[in-house]
Amino acid sequence: TGLPYLHATRHAKSQRSYFYSYSRSSQPQPAIRTMMNPINSILTKLGLRRENSGLLRRRGTASENNSSSSEAVFLLIVFLILVIITLLHFIYHVFSMYNIPIFTSPVTSISVNGNNEVTKVYHKMSHVEYLDGSLKVKVTDKMKKESDLLAAQRRADVRDAMKFGWDGYRTYAMGKDELLPLSKGGRDNFGGLATTLVDSLDSLWLMDLKSEFYEARDFVRDHIDYSRVTSTVSVFETTIRHLGGLLGAYEMSQDEIFLERADELGTKLIHAFDKGIIPDQQVSLQPVSERGDVADSEDVSQPESKREGAANSEDALVGDDDFLYGHDVGQRYSNLAEIGSLQLEFRYLGERTKNIAYTEKIMNVFDKIIERQPDNGLWYNTIAETVSDGGPIDNFGKLTIGSEADSFYETILKIWLQSGRSLNMSKYRLVYDKVIEGIHENLLHESSPSALRYLAEQTSDHVTVHEMEHLSCYTGGLIALGAFYDPDGFQSARAQRDLQTAKAITYTCYQMFERSVTGIAGEKATFSVGNDFYYREEDSKYILRPEFFETLYIMHEITGDPMYREWGWETFSNIIKYCKTDIGFASLHGVHNPSPFKEDHADSYFYSETLKYLYLLFGGGEKGMLDKYVFTTKGHLLKIDK
Repeated sequence: TGLPYLHATRHAKSQRSYFYSYSRSSQPQPAIRTMMNPINSILTKLGLRRENSGLLRRRGTASENNSSSSEAVFLLIVFLILVIITLLHFIYHVFSMYNIPIFTSPVTSISVNGNNEVTKVYHKMSHVEYLDGSLKVKVTDKMKKESDLLAAQRRADVRDAMKFGWDGYRTYAMGKDELLPLSKGGRDNFGGLATTLVDSLDSLWLMDLKSEFYEARDFVRDHIDYSRVTSTVSVFETTIRHLGGLLGAYEMSQDEIFLERADELGTKLIHAFDKGIIPDQQVSLQPVSERGDVADSEDVSQPESKREGAANSEDALVGDDDFLYGHDVGQRYSNLAEIGSLQLEFRYLGERTKNIAYTEKIMNVFDKIIERQPDNGLWYNTIAETVSDGGPIDNFGKLTIGSEADSFYETILKIWLQSGRSLNMSKYRLVYDKVIEGIHENLLHESSPSALRYLAEQTSDHVTVHEMEHLSCYTGGLIALGAFYDPDGFQSARAQRDLQTAKAITYTCYQMFERSVTGIAGEKATFSVGNDFYYREEDSKYILRPEFFETLYIMHEITGDPMYREWGWETFSNIIKYCKTDIGFASLHGVHNPSPFKEDHADSYFYSETLKYLYLLFGGGEKGMLDKYVFTTKGHLLKIDK
């Protein structure tokens, strides 16, 4: 009796299965069922779904139940993926807010393993016709017109970036030295002198942000009080950022309040040059009666970072203390940049205030250095003197045109330009020409395999260090500027050689941007045989530096080549993409990674230089500005003497 019952049961199942199969075949399958077919197959192979189950539920066959089960699994997987993505996004946001680094693997840029072996290569270079600097582009009227029309639109975007950054500073850090673009606050790391505000003044004027400019002017007039600064401040940083910012604002607006405040500050800073060739690196801005003769009682043989109340100047404190300042009693040490980068500001201040003491003191120091120019034209980056006799005793360190030397070499040429290229200042031009020869003979190299021209460093033992800082990209513009105003004429053999070198260096700097995954250059490139260059992890940061844009502006002014504007726009767009925050712009770490992280830091030179040079590159400002103004090392415009 069991067999007929089993047969009847199977027949009933068959009929029921046929009914459901027929009733479904006459209706279109839902889209999700169709989509589930390949997923069901995958789940079956993975053992997550049974293919032929004989079990039945109240409705449907076993295959239908399996399909429903796989649909549930699919929806669960989708839900989990969405949860994971949301969680990762939240973690990234938190890590960025609290400045915790997140790194991902590089995609197309070179990376370095633990043995310093290059493991990846860069992508193919573009615009290789600019490689060696020999290309001479004939700019037609049509090319110029098209470039100018496009530049006008891009100039408006740069202006918008300036206004956006200023609004963030005004809202969250007004009166502070710097904006904290992630944590939405401010910090005083240059003595509490509203450094970003003062550094931005002439940029606001140039970009016709007059409402913002006059608001900042009122702050300078009503709220900046040097006597309230209780800590000592860096002479170098305060001069190039604050004094230079006041003088640039005065030159642009002719508002006397800026000259008055500059004179007030200058009388305090100039005393740093009373003790010999090497100025005090820190000074007090308080009246002598209130500071208890701080300047006289300081032990100047000690590093500035170890003195009580020293201002937190990041640039001034970089490097090894013993190397920069020495440890021998009775000796003082400094670097070329800190001694030889303040002359443009004090010469201008002396001329406008008719106070010859400014000019005499600052130029006396400078002249004593250039009188000791080495035979190869280049100084080592450290200067030492004996306190007792006030004379230089040594020049050592490394040969470099990068940090600790950069603005010194820049100033040599610009003093001559500032003088209106007068004959009685021609000695500075001669010194500069010898510097350029030294660069060609000692520091200029070609990479392998692409033959990129780059500027290396050299130790005192004549060992070449094949590294080039992003900071060194200013040299493209500097050398081009020297060629353009060559006393022998722009078409002379020397000027044309220098222009070609300037173009080649500019192209290398462009490659430092283009070859990065983010399209943003790192702080320092290490050149390697067979791989051109790469960024080490510690050098893969971009701190909103302006030097490349300074060079692009000068190159475009001199050559008229629209390509320099294209490179500027390309890199500016990447800065907007990766560095912009809710309230401003932030430094970046991990430029060779597709997902770099932002740092809670925004240097004031982003507004005094980076955005200013981009604005000028795209046609802002007056015509022929290179003939009318000299740009200080922080991008402030000072009128050239007539």
